[in-house]
Amino acid sequence: MLATVTDNAASLADELGQWLGSGRLQSAEGAFCAWLDATTGELAFPFPEITGYALTWLARSGGENVPEVEAGHRAARWLVDRLRSGDRSARSGYDREAVYTFDLGMIAAGLISFGRCTGTAEYVDQGAQVAQQLAALVRQTGELPAIAPDGPSSERSPEWSTVGRVHLAKCAQALLLVDEVEAAGSLCEVALAAQHKQGWFATAPGETIMLHPVLYAVEGLWITGTATGQTWLLSAAADAAQWVWRQQLPSGGLPRSVNESGPGVEQIDVTTQAIRAAVLLELGCPGLEAAIRRVLTLARPDDGYGQALIYQPDAQGSDHLNAWVTMFGEQAVRVAALGSEALSWNTLV
Repeated sequence: MLATVTDNAASLADELGQWLGSGRLQSAEGAFCAWLDATTGELAFPFPEITGYALTWLARSGGENVPEVEAGHRAARWLVDRLRSGDRSARSGYDREAVYTFDLGMIAAGLISFGRCTGTAEYVDQGAQVAQQLAALVRQTGELPAIAPDGPSSERSPEWSTVGRVHLAKCAQALLLVDEVEAAGSLCEVALAAQHKQGWFATAPGETIMLHPVLYAVEGLWITGTATGQTWLLSAAADAAQWVWRQQLPSGGLPRSVNESGPGVEQIDVTTQAIRAAVLLELGCPGLEAAIRRVLTLARPDDGYGQALIYQPDAQGSDHLNAWVTMFGEQAVRVAALGSEALSWNTLV
């Protein structure tokens, strides 16, 4: 990789990190919101799943960055209060208040990681309680349902997030944080059972393959294989990631989906996930430099708060500075600049 790309990636990682830790994305109550409208300055809805991601990301400093720690405490207290009130829904007023097990896994991992890094027992205890509930569900049937059976059913049409299973492999992170190794392994087995010989995973009904959940499965396999030393999980993750890279667009980015009619729209969370996977799995992808350059060109400054990334460059809402894309992106350009040692299995967002 050219030195200039590496240098620019390191600089962008700092800028993205500044934006994420600034509190710019947080509601008055402390929740991280889905995005910030760069035109109006308005925040989108408070997002529990992404608040969990944010806590995992904020834990990376080991509690040494005071502004980030303060932002994390506000976010963690919001999640703890919400869980203690009995609200486990994906978000208030959405999808009949259905409970998504994937979201619970990201929340649990964030609370545990941030709680441990700051020495805050109530966060660790609350996150561990959620993780143990997920482990109990896995022990009952050998897998996780996408929608928790003890809550409302989803009113959305069947798709990867409502009926899929392979993306739930990423919940292994939360399970491993509470030493539920067998349950984490079960989630990986479910994903492996859905893997095609070409590498991709079946993600939802129909012939369309959604790359975002494919890469969630890759991440879950990498997390579990790295934490447990089960190298065959890393091999399966590499096969899937290599297939994803074969879908790269001329822009250097990756598409949202693939089917027999061709690729879907470019989606930058997929691109940043693919970059992370390539570095962490040491794939040596020929298109890696082009993907990093694409991310560098899509960063947007935000009024002195640093820079952020957008979701879909060619879609309506391209002025939305996106929370999770920026978190994935910060980690992607950081590992591109510093190498795989910059991320461990428990710090991957």
